[in-house]
Amino acid sequence: MEPQKVYLFSAKKHNSLLDFYKKIIRSSESVTFDKLSNNLLAEFLELDLLYY
Repeated sequence: MEPQKVYLFSAKKHNSLLDFYKKIIRSSESVTFDKLSNNLLAEFLELDLLYY
């Protein structure tokens, strides 16, 4: 079942992954990285809504 795989991502993993990407994003002034940040955040929020 696909949902179970996604379910394995705990809140802690979500947060540390997000922090990791935010660090990369902060180290660049690029608009592309800002967009990446927003898209990432949206995807994580979507996952939270679907699997919590």
